[in-house]
Amino acid sequence: MTTLALATLLAAAVAQADPSTSPHDAVTASPADKPLTIAPAASPLSTSAQVERVLNLLAGQFEAPAEGSQPALHIGAAIVPVEGLIGGRAVLLQISPKSRPAEPVRVALLHPYSRQGQLRLRVFDLVGASGFKDAMAGLWAAPEAAPTLSLQTLSTSVDLPLSTLGAAQPGFEGTTERPFPTTRDGAIELTSSIRLTEASIELADAGFDAQGNQVWGVKDNARIVFARSDAAKPAVQSFEGGLVVITLVPPALAAPKLQDAGELTAHYTGWLTDGTRFDTSRQPGREPFKIRIPGPVIKGWNEGLKGIAQGERRRLIVPYALAYGERGRGSIPPKATLIFDVECLSVDNQPPAGLTPPPIPPANPGAIAPRLPRPADQPNNQPIGKPPAGATPEKPR
Repeated sequence: MTTLALATLLAAAVAQADPSTSPHDAVTASPADKPLTIAPAASPLSTSAQVERVLNLLAGQFEAPAEGSQPALHIGAAIVPVEGLIGGRAVLLQISPKSRPAEPVRVALLHPYSRQGQLRLRVFDLVGASGFKDAMAGLWAAPEAAPTLSLQTLSTSVDLPLSTLGAAQPGFEGTTERPFPTTRDGAIELTSSIRLTEASIELADAGFDAQGNQVWGVKDNARIVFARSDAAKPAVQSFEGGLVVITLVPPALAAPKLQDAGELTAHYTGWLTDGTRFDTSRQPGREPFKIRIPGPVIKGWNEGLKGIAQGERRRLIVPYALAYGERGRGSIPPKATLIFDVECLSVDNQPPAGLTPPPIPPANPGAIAPRLPRPADQPNNQPIGKPPAGATPEKPR
């Protein structure tokens, strides 16, 4: 029997024994941990002042400088609703290289809660299709547009008790009480710690192999210090119909911008909201995509790519009415909201070959615009009022 099948049977057995237990917690949590994240259906629990404080300390932007082989890192985090969690809210947190904000190394959900009067922090990984982490990149900047998260999209990573730092330095800190299982980069278990203040988030994760040797993470009880940043958030545009556009990588100030009817050359990837990747130009053997905007693409692209500049990278959250509608198409199901990553490689605002450019406006408001001659290869290339050579003018009627 496969591991997956065994896990499914265990989950079903526990759920039958205790109807209040979710299959997710039955597999991922110990019996002592099972009740922690499931709120009673009839009586949702209120959020304590301490939980609210932790949520607010986690939200925002933070930066850590480069150190050794570690590049400069950026944290973007926002409070989001989550179905099934006590309090109904958690923090969607993304860690990415500062130079590559569209390529996160970690996307996680952090959930502070109270257990028997003790403040705790549970960290979840996002699960679903293999591309879920990539599909969620940048959505912390527009949490209202992010897919709805629930326990079915989460997997427990670690759980930490939190204690207050004291009046001299308000904040919280916590360390895992025991190692947690992992399969990351040759480790079989991991430990984690966190320290939260108004000024920073300090993180320390470490993985250990079967012999107890540390194979990744910080050493000597050190932490990576992410200082709170007041940098501008990625630009977010909201359009009629529910389209949301996030500029994850802004262009250079002098970069050429796409004009109406200009041609765009771009790499792109498209996902469903569960992380299923349905198309990408980045796979081997494919060339960047070229399209004129507006052009024969979905409405979400015709709206969402207006004015994009060379070097700019946008995240488009496209509702089904601006995508493939109520019926869907091919691998895209009916009423599917789509997430696109579009990286503009170049723009060409020249009209296509064979098209006549628009007339040049007159210099004086009262002047008559000069008539543009037709190209020589078009028929009847004669001034208006002069018949073709050898023909007889038509008589007035």
